[in-house]
Amino acid sequence: VVIRNIKVEEVKEDEPETPAYLNLTDKVETRFDNANGTIELAANSWVAGDGYEAHAEVTTACGERWRAGMFINTGVALEAGKSYKVSFVVDRAQENGFDVILQNKQWASGDDRIDFLSTPIGEISKEFTVTETTKGTLWFLVEMGDAVNEVTIRNILVEEITAVEPEQPAYLDFTGKLETRFDNANGTIDLAANSWVAGDGHEAHAEVTTACGERWRAGMFINTGVALEAGKSYKVSFVVDRAQENGYDVILQNKQWASGDDRIDFLSTPVGEISKEFTVTETTKGTLWFLVEMGDAVNEVTIRNILVEEITAEEPEQPAYLDFTDKLETRCDNEGGTIDLAANSWVAGDGHEAHAEVTTACGERWRAGMFINTGIALEAGKKYAVAFEVSRLNETGYDVILMGEQWAAAENRLAFLGTPVGEINQEITVTEANDGSLWILVEMGDAVNEVTIRNLVVTEINQ
Repeated sequence: VVIRNIKVEEVKEDEPETPAYLNLTDKVETRFDNANGTIELAANSWVAGDGYEAHAEVTTACGERWRAGMFINTGVALEAGKSYKVSFVVDRAQENGFDVILQNKQWASGDDRIDFLSTPIGEISKEFTVTETTKGTLWFLVEMGDAVNEVTIRNILVEEITAVEPEQPAYLDFTGKLETRFDNANGTIDLAANSWVAGDGHEAHAEVTTACGERWRAGMFINTGVALEAGKSYKVSFVVDRAQENGYDVILQNKQWASGDDRIDFLSTPVGEISKEFTVTETTKGTLWFLVEMGDAVNEVTIRNILVEEITAEEPEQPAYLDFTDKLETRCDNEGGTIDLAANSWVAGDGHEAHAEVTTACGERWRAGMFINTGIALEAGKKYAVAFEVSRLNETGYDVILMGEQWAAAENRLAFLGTPVGEINQEITVTEANDGSLWILVEMGDAVNEVTIRNLVVTEINQ
């Protein structure tokens, strides 16, 4: 075995390059305002750590955070249109809170502030793009006057970066898609309205310069041209601004002249960024239109940046609706045939709909309708939420009554609902007087009608 050419050398490890942390010497100023000596307040600031640490200390606090802390003038110029990354480390001596604010001058208002950080701890990194409003010189402000503490800002590093331009969404171009909504009743009312496109085609403006008392008479139609297909789901996002504080309505619908059933959503005076998701039915399929109604007040409303996206709707978990099969009984009392009265009840909708019908009415409501024996036990001392939907064929009235037994005295009834329509959510508290099994009674003998109770869910409420 031959071993040859052995060579031993001492090597030096490459020292990692030290980041160009900001030297804070002569860049720190105590933030101290004790209201001309009328409050007790003591604060101080200093530099340490080879110039890389700025310390702010409050030894006697007052009730207002902004009164004491520290300014740091980094001296770094911020140019409009450029992007920067600011990183630093924050420590504190006590658990009390404080604020760190990045701004473009020493005495900055809200618009001049670049970022506001509430009690940041540890390694912090913030990226931002400078605008004409925020250009200037980067300052740090630490506000901490409301509590005794010592806060340290160290290892500040400011780097110019190349910001990643976000992909521009395909906002709707309104050119040729607007129509002023204007109805002055053949000139018998004083009303003036207008609409126009701006913002590279992405802004639709509606203006009422002379108002009348009815909102629906003036505003703006927007024909988006987007086809809405039955069974598909969509997300519609947009921004709404207004010139005055007056109200207005924004309506999403499937045609220009839509009735209530054709309308997809109704928004009363929306302001700011709006996002609505919906699934299109056979009734609401068509072309997406916006309608802005604003005729009752002088105003200018702007709809901008409309974006329509097809989405995959999450299927909601199906509630355990009560099956009404074999749980119904027609309520019909015609006094041995001395009054003319005819009633009926039946189950439909896969067992989740209970129908009550009166085809020949008498003058007394209680004489006809429907009992529903839910079979759900109600315990004294407990609370329950009873949720269901009610619809009716005719506009005539009826009563829906919740009870703990079929023939319950009026004083022992759980809830009395006079002519409820739509989604109902009724909370009931059960006592010794009305515990038992939940019954629902529909009384409707005084008028021809068909009333449907559907999608009943009863949930115990934890108290």
